Amino acid sequence: MSGRLAQKVAIVTGAGQGIGEGIALRFAEEGATVVVTDLDGNTAERVADACGGDSWGAALDVTDTAMVDATIARICERHGRLDVVANNAGVTVVGGPTEVEEKAWDLAFDVNVKGMWRVMKAAWPQMIEQGGGSIINQSSCAALGGMPRNLGYCATKGAVMLMSQSAALDGGEHGIRVNCVCPGFVETPMCDAFFEEQLDPARSRAETAAAHPIGRMGQAADIGNAFVYLASDEASWVTGSVMAIDGGLTASI
Repeated sequence: MSGRLAQKVAIVTGAGQGIGEGIALRFAEEGATVVVTDLDGNTAERVADACGGDSWGAALDVTDTAMVDATIARICERHGRLDVVANNAGVTVVGGPTEVEEKAWDLAFDVNVKGMWRVMKAAWPQMIEQGGGSIINQSSCAALGGMPRNLGYCATKGAVMLMSQSAALDGGEHGIRVNCVCPGFVETPMCDAFFEEQLDPARSRAETAAAHPIGRMGQAADIGNAFVYLASDEASWVTGSVMAIDGGLTASI
């Protein structure tokens, strides 16, 4: 199959719906073999079927180190390489300093930060052995500026941004590129859940859409397009970058 990602093998975490699904489908459209993973294995398999070719789906809980290691090992055994890691799995945590429960805070860091580190750590030796690879970590515009009642989420996404830049410095000599994407608000089930937790969901959604200078919230494919670029050889000199794909939201802050 021809395409910008032809002959590349990629894993996408949290890809059973939303942005992750959009990334997986765009990778497949560009010729990649996509390993679609999600906490819900059935949705992962559904998306993998839509990707076609040699793509396949599997259940993956990024908070489970043994499960992460086994999944990466399975990919390497089956395909002999792993060219792209799209670290997308994440959860929201809504609330200000006195509202966030410690359990929710801990889960957000376990999934959004430590989960990405687990996948990156498991893939790193294979990428060194094969002479390089691309790791793309999903951060957020919430890493680039504070947001009210979003304390925990902002904290995790800020951590992802700096973790990505630090890893990029370690990966350079091995040909491993590590970049970070910071989406604005994207129309996904996760975004819907965020608005439902606001004091006035309808007003919050309308005001958020209007805050983007482009005049709308994003679509999953908008983010998938950025991931395709960073995964491709076109981005061979791009590492340690923080790419805002946000309809101009952070430029207007």
